[in-house]
Amino acid sequence: MFTAATTNLITTVLGPDTGPQVLRRRHAEGSAEDHLAGLVLDAARRVSELEENLRQRVGSVAGVLTRLTATLDAGQSGNPHGVLQSTGLDIDLLAARHAEAHHWLVATLSAYRTATAGQ
Repeated sequence: MFTAATTNLITTVLGPDTGPQVLRRRHAEGSAEDHLAGLVLDAARRVSELEENLRQRVGSVAGVLTRLTATLDAGQSGNPHGVLQSTGLDIDLLAARHAEAHHWLVATLSAYRTATAGQ
């Protein structure tokens, strides 16, 4: 559900004993802190989903580049259908969405940490 990178970010900001599983059960249900923890978890899920999508897309590009290399080695035309151009744009958009989601996760973690500092 959460990537290792996302879990590591959460525990780095909130402490080693405060991973996603702990956040789910830490506060009284329906409390303000519980809602804030839910926002953190939603943001963490989004970052993890985008990270997974980005990793999959980068992996598929590796296959495209391998085929392109084989095509060039065979003395054929390199990129006749503009596959690399659209692929680059897809990765760029995914990376931008991931960066935005990561920024939001850091902001929600900071708000959560501030709100629960005295507990």
